[in-house]
Amino acid sequence: MVRDAKQETGQRLARFLLWGCDMRKLLFIAMAWVNVGGSLAHAVELRSELAVGKEFVYVTNGAETELLDGQLGIGAGLTMVSDYATERYGAHGLIEYRGAYLSAGVTATFGPRQQRRSWASVDPHAELHVEGQRWSVRADTGVLLRRIDVAAPVGSISVDQLQLHVGAQATIEGRWRVGALALYSFYDPSPAGARLRDLDLGLAVTLAGRPERWAAGAHAARRLSRPLWLELGITGVVYANGRGSALVPRAGLLLGPWRGISIGASVDLVADLDPLVEERVRAIGGLELEYER
Repeated sequence: MVRDAKQETGQRLARFLLWGCDMRKLLFIAMAWVNVGGSLAHAVELRSELAVGKEFVYVTNGAETELLDGQLGIGAGLTMVSDYATERYGAHGLIEYRGAYLSAGVTATFGPRQQRRSWASVDPHAELHVEGQRWSVRADTGVLLRRIDVAAPVGSISVDQLQLHVGAQATIEGRWRVGALALYSFYDPSPAGARLRDLDLGLAVTLAGRPERWAAGAHAARRLSRPLWLELGITGVVYANGRGSALVPRAGLLLGPWRGISIGASVDLVADLDPLVEERVRAIGGLELEYER
């Protein structure tokens, strides 16, 4: 039955990805956005992202555009989350002011109740970006407010999450990128409590496939050739359920842009530091397709 569930999830995932990755449809949507915006449209970006682990599948398809000479950014998309037994669908949206040095906006997500599970979030955020002749720096921060309904043996339980996150990245001479990130999450009720310890809290995950209390990491990327980047990084994570911590080394390749198309692939190896954990190392694979016009 588990194999059948995974096969069914794989088939649905394939259909969802094909919808998002069919370049003819992407081009048609991009043209529609430009035509609707008329002369106000500044740029169009379409993106599909996939993350796959042993316990979950996460995929999202979305589109963004810039209006008013690039000062207003808006976007929307669809999301699918699966634990290989059930699939849940939701939507996300974005609105931003994009200035020469400062950008600020709000990202929101919503997933209606499905199989006694649902989620909703808002993420007000801001980004500072400065450019020199041979370098550029971006720094961002935000406050994520999320509520998820978790399926319990009887009914469901609502969990509120408040996450503070910051990040920075510098690009040097167009050949090197270095960056860092940090986040800290508060929960009510706590995932370490007896009520939530063994329940599925996957919708509250940001890194490492499990809800985190805090995480901090750094990464560096090198341009190997004009269209190819290699990225390496490592992140430390402390789980919110009180069951240890993990180190997460990461490796990724980015190819493009080529005629507006970029393809990225990555793998994260989650190495749990708790010796009592049965599965000490877990792998999370990622795939990203982006089209920009």
